[in-house]
Amino acid sequence: MDFDPSIDMLRAFEAAGRRGSYKAAAEELNLTPSAISHRVTRLEQLLGERLFEPHGRGVVLTQSGMRHGCCLATNPAKDDRVFGFVLPPHETEVA
Repeated sequence: MDFDPSIDMLRAFEAAGRRGSYKAAAEELNLTPSAISHRVTRLEQLLGERLFEPHGRGVVLTQSGMRHGCCLATNPAKDDRVFGFVLPPHETEVA
């Protein structure tokens, strides 16, 4: 399966990870908590790994979520946010 996450999935993942809550991420992105949950779930399906686990009324990153790590950077040329999704290195075969 090709790994092709949408920017909406990455935004939901980043906001939920940073805010520790689907509700807080939803408020920030002007979405519903359900929309955040669906986007994160779809990203988890693409990766085949859980990214968050429940913690009280919020969520925390799993080891996998921390390993993948969604980074947020500011582009100095524009005031746009640029996302970089870090995938684990693939083993390469040496012939």
